[in-house]
Amino acid sequence: HRVNMRTRALSFDTPYSTSVGGWVRPGDWVDLVVTLHDKKEGGTNLALIESELEKIFLYMANEPNKFITPAIVFEMINVDKDFNVFELMNSVGVRDHGKSHWIITHMMRNAKDNPPVLIVHQLFQFYSKLLRLQSRRLSKPAEVAVELKIHEFIARQYVDALRNYNYRELNRNLTYILEADLFLKGVQGTHMSDEHVMKTLVYKLLN
Repeated sequence: HRVNMRTRALSFDTPYSTSVGGWVRPGDWVDLVVTLHDKKEGGTNLALIESELEKIFLYMANEPNKFITPAIVFEMINVDKDFNVFELMNSVGVRDHGKSHWIITHMMRNAKDNPPVLIVHQLFQFYSKLLRLQSRRLSKPAEVAVELKIHEFIARQYVDALRNYNYRELNRNLTYILEADLFLKGVQGTHMSDEHVMKTLVYKLLN
């Protein structure tokens, strides 16, 4: 099944972990999330399944013209739960210094699967949206969801981040991100390696 994120939202009551199989209709893409997660973790942990769904919603929020397909679900479920750009955005959003540096360090150990240019792109999108929300004085999940055309579940991440950055800091961080992008693309010269550029960027974003 394909789900257009612009026109359809999910709404359901939380079941017991032991009843997950009966809660999801066979053939639904959510069923694929549960099945893949069950195979990976050896159980139907609802909190972890919720985390996987959040990851998919966050990805689709930046791709409004795409549909959720089994291929996208499979790709997102197989993204490392601890070391990926979505966790990085979460941690810099709440200004968690330790976790943010921990995540970027591990991501750069496998730069082939975590291209720095793509990470920078996602961070730019994230902070650009925060600046937009800040300038329009939107701070409630429902307002954010409407403005960004995302699920209210994902809107909470932006609301949390808005509490941690003021307008000047958001503008400053966008400048830092653009500078890092120029370094990574070789447009602007630097003695730093890509790994050093990314670690420096995360440090600047948080301070």
